[in-house]
Amino acid sequence: MDFFEFILIITSVIYALCMAPLLSGFVRLLQFDGEIRHFLPQAVFSLYLFILVPMLWWTIWFLRDADWQFATYLYVIIEPAILFIACSLIFPQRLDGHSYSLEDHYHKIRVPLLTSLFIMSVLAFADGVVIGAEAIWHERRYVQILSLVVLAWALIDRRNIAQYAVAFTGLFTSSALMVIWFWLPPG
Repeated sequence: MDFFEFILIITSVIYALCMAPLLSGFVRLLQFDGEIRHFLPQAVFSLYLFILVPMLWWTIWFLRDADWQFATYLYVIIEPAILFIACSLIFPQRLDGHSYSLEDHYHKIRVPLLTSLFIMSVLAFADGVVIGAEAIWHERRYVQILSLVVLAWALIDRRNIAQYAVAFTGLFTSSALMVIWFWLPPG
């Protein structure tokens, strides 16, 4: 085992822990005997997080040639730790009664969810620069800036239109970044 593989182990565990509340939350919804009033932004955000977690885990491989220090490693594991908060919030922990409103749940967790996603996005924006693995400006920055702007808007604006916008923008940006990183030829 080389040094990077050693670093990747605990980071992979944290990313795996991010997936657990997403999968268990979905199963809780399937097992609920009552009526569930769905809310599209909550469903889109859960899909966005389901795509984002493995995508961010995968991108760590691009940092394998970095000069790893303990401080840079701490910086890198803060990102999935904050992402774990978002993944733990998106689904309710308990479903009680005869009906449950996912819209009410979403509005209850909106600020901590969007705040954790904003912080995680800022960290992801800068991680390659901090570690020294990428330039300050590159083609993905436009998508990342769009994501940050819409997250900030949805944090400030409680209206459903802002929540729809941030959910679909998150899904769009993660899908766009996935295409740019993994399917387009380099150069």
